[in-house]
Amino acid sequence: MKKIDLYQVYDLDAVVSEIVQVLEKGGVVMMPSDTCYGFVGDASKEDVKNKICDLKEMPTDKPISVFVGEVYDVFEIMDFDDYGRELVLQYMPGMLTVIGDSKQGESLGIRVPDHGLMQAVAKKFGKPLFTTSANKHGQESPYGLEVVVDQFGGDFNNIDLVVDGGVLDANRPSTVVRVLDHDLEILREGELAEVLKIHYGL
Repeated sequence: MKKIDLYQVYDLDAVVSEIVQVLEKGGVVMMPSDTCYGFVGDASKEDVKNKICDLKEMPTDKPISVFVGEVYDVFEIMDFDDYGRELVLQYMPGMLTVIGDSKQGESLGIRVPDHGLMQAVAKKFGKPLFTTSANKHGQESPYGLEVVVDQFGGDFNNIDLVVDGGVLDANRPSTVVRVLDHDLEILREGELAEVLKIHYGL
């Protein structure tokens, strides 16, 4: 396990490059996001998903959402109707995960984080990346490394790269919604839930 302290970094591009190198080798990175600390990994590799699930002690059949660096990347991947496209254009980047059908016909949750480092990593990596909170399954979301260390114990050393951004603001998790046939269903309430309820009359 290697650790990068963002408060001691003067070349952010070098940090992005180092994160991407770890991801390209199939590694799992823990890094800050616009919500809490999260695990990030190459979404094209099943063994990476299995490693994340093992770290979190989470069932491997539980889906993990992905993130991309730009809004237009969402439309390259997802088969959204006009209703879904309007939702994405209105609220991404942001604390929103939208579940719908990918162009490969699979159900997929996707987001564009409102977070500069995550966006930079996704843009340089050039492919969708897994994103899930860096906690043991069912435990509290981590906003500082001490929570992660406490939850993971010795497993903390099995994380390939840890990016320390200090203590994060305790934002609620992303709001998770499903888009289907010009309808919107909130599956997990987060920062945007009340706004979406008002906007869409839910």
